[in-house]
Amino acid sequence: MAEGGCLCLLGAGNGAHCIGGLAASKGWKVNIFTVFEKEVNDLKPALTNGIDVHYDVEGKTVNGKLNNVSTRYEDVIPEADLILVVLPTFTHEKLLVEMAPHVKDGAVVMTVEGCWWGRPTELFSGFKSNVSFGLWETLPWAVRIKDYGKSVNVLGTNRYAQIIAFDPPSVGDRVVKQLEYLIDVKFALTDSLVSAVLSCPCHNIHPAITEGKLVEWNGEPWSKDEIPQFYHGMSQRIADNIAAVSDEYNAIADNIRKETGMKLTSVISNYDFIVQKYQDQIEDKSTLRSAYCTNVGYNGVDLPVVKTDDGKYVPNINQRYITGDVPFGMAPIVGIGELIGVPMKTSKMIINYLQKKMNKEYLVGDDLHFAGKDIGETRAPQRYGIKTKEQFYNVIQGKHL
Repeated sequence: MAEGGCLCLLGAGNGAHCIGGLAASKGWKVNIFTVFEKEVNDLKPALTNGIDVHYDVEGKTVNGKLNNVSTRYEDVIPEADLILVVLPTFTHEKLLVEMAPHVKDGAVVMTVEGCWWGRPTELFSGFKSNVSFGLWETLPWAVRIKDYGKSVNVLGTNRYAQIIAFDPPSVGDRVVKQLEYLIDVKFALTDSLVSAVLSCPCHNIHPAITEGKLVEWNGEPWSKDEIPQFYHGMSQRIADNIAAVSDEYNAIADNIRKETGMKLTSVISNYDFIVQKYQDQIEDKSTLRSAYCTNVGYNGVDLPVVKTDDGKYVPNINQRYITGDVPFGMAPIVGIGELIGVPMKTSKMIINYLQKKMNKEYLVGDDLHFAGKDIGETRAPQRYGIKTKEQFYNVIQGKHL
């Protein structure tokens, strides 16, 4: 089904503009769902004039006309063959529950990011039996809307193939071919959702670096020129913590492989990941630390900050490297580790520090047990009533469906 299908996007931001324009230019119907009536009105001209997707580097522009835009699921979901959620991870659960009655049998529902290690029954029971679910690692572009509802600029495209996975895995080849055709991006299909989750470095890199930068900060506000870079200038302590967390993730993968026979083909070390992803953009590949500090792909990426009343800058605690990547990234992996008996010492140390900054409680007690009052706000298996490794293994292998 290369041509003639219907794609529904949940979300109307940068990514949805780009995907919508590209997919529509290839002959697919593209519907957009948004909760905001203003966005519906602002997108209506794209039903006639389309969305221009301009590639800054290549100097080319493609245009695709949207088919429908609505704040009502019933207007845009039922005809969709492929449904893609392009919204922040904290919105996913509500959207999945609400859309479920409107999704046709045989459709594929996907989220961009989200740490979906499996399909917990509690959340996915509303879908028809033959609806498949997929997880897309992250958007491959640096993309910004130029004129809302009319045009979007692709500033650059990640050359690394995007990790993608499906439950059941049998739909993977077909959907990957569709997506590669629709948006001209290469994907690396892995064998399971949990493999994709353990492969995504954002879960460990962002919290580990943020924790390190906060611990090492002397408390003095910075001038604008003094704001530290996020990746460059990484201390050895931070690099060691990233390596240790990577080892913990890989230990989880090893246990799952041993006890279930699953392959988890995409799970590799953090060092191997960054070297494979950025290749010749890294000037010094001799160590994990040097690979980060000499990666030109990270040039100009600063630590997230907020401006003080006197015009100085301090670290921003309310930003996605903390509020997103902890509850919807590192915390679920720690929960998995506890379920299957893998020590998560460094990951727990990082979460314990950051949860205090967030005024949250995920880990409790001297042993930092994953049983805090706020685990219901995370994507950990425990949040869905999964209490044993046997239950967890059944879910990640689809045996509970």
